[in-house]
Amino acid sequence: MTDFKITSMWHVDDILSLNDTLSEEQCIDVLKLGETYHDANVGYNWDYWEATIETYLATVERENFIQDCNNKAFYKIKESLEEGK
Repeated sequence: MTDFKITSMWHVDDILSLNDTLSEEQCIDVLKLGETYHDANVGYNWDYWEATIETYLATVERENFIQDCNNKAFYKIKESLEEGK
């Protein structure tokens, strides 16, 4: 039996070519996210990576929003506790 393989390689530069506002670390996160949810019926392609970037950015935005809300809630509670002293 031969050891013949076909691979597909995607690089940080490929992700940057689609969105040059991302850092190298963010591009790596996008590649990892894409690998995690890869569907062999769809494959890796430019449309797939564009959608993965959009998903990644929406997730980051949501996480930042939640963190911001948590911070605001914390400071409101802290202020009300300090006022009660």
